[in-house]
Amino acid sequence: SFDPEQLKADTTLPIVHIESVEFTRPQKKGNKQTDSIVHGYGKNKINLRYNENRITFNYVGLQYQNSELNQYAYKLEGYDKDWIQAGTQRNVTYTNLSPNTYSFHVKAANSDGVWNTQEQTLIVIISPPWWRTWWAYLLYAIVFASAVWAFIAYRSKRLKRENIILEEKV
Repeated sequence: SFDPEQLKADTTLPIVHIESVEFTRPQKKGNKQTDSIVHGYGKNKINLRYNENRITFNYVGLQYQNSELNQYAYKLEGYDKDWIQAGTQRNVTYTNLSPNTYSFHVKAANSDGVWNTQEQTLIVIISPPWWRTWWAYLLYAIVFASAVWAFIAYRSKRLKRENIILEEKV
């Protein structure tokens, strides 16, 4: 026999680890290839291109007593406003992310609901396409200014020519 009042909650906190990050890389002729980056210790940032914006984060809470009951919560700063309770789900997929810098955070609770305050973090940088970079905007401004200058020069030359014709008539 046992007294349920004497049962104690497990206070062993799970260690959270981001196992891998998967993303879809478009290939030539419309095919797509899924690549995976194993998130190792010490690597806390990945750089992706603008068209590699479908990302799946795989994570785990290392606590082996009733590990199937570990609970997870995650947040992608720059996209999510608050923490999202994932239950026992160990992955999350984000699709169609805009070029930006994101910070993915995940934390875990053991089977008794004791949350670990140490979260695992990974920074994801999605670069913009070349036509949305600062130097492309600079090129657009130079082309626009040159077009305006060329139009003004053309119009000025034409008005001078018309004035000369008009003076000859008078």
